[in-house]
Amino acid sequence: MLQGKKGIHMKTSYGGMVYLMLALAVGCSTTVLVAPPGKPGAVPYAPLNEKERPGIMKYYNEGSESTVRQRRNEAYKQMYTLCGGCYEIVWEGPIDEAVPDSAIHGRYAAVDRPQEYLYIKFRCVKCDK
Repeated sequence: MLQGKKGIHMKTSYGGMVYLMLALAVGCSTTVLVAPPGKPGAVPYAPLNEKERPGIMKYYNEGSESTVRQRRNEAYKQMYTLCGGCYEIVWEGPIDEAVPDSAIHGRYAAVDRPQEYLYIKFRCVKCDK
């Protein structure tokens, strides 16, 4: 009976580790839209400068050079799609983020080294053709 309980505990721990590793891998490999760019008339009570509000993308800025380049290209593709064509980068730079500890659901735990994300603030512009 005691051996059975250990087996269940080990399966739960193993399952938790697999889930955590999968969550970190998925979170680190994608480009994320943090805030969409503003569009005029999109929201009834929006401020007058809504159309000038920049969008914000982020991507994980660590790994092999080709992987980071692929993430950046994915960010470019998403910005192009969101803007329906042309856009300009207003600001970009790295921001360190703490790694969420999924075991305590949403709280942040101390880590040896934070993950670095590159944030890109962009604005949709009219294409010159």
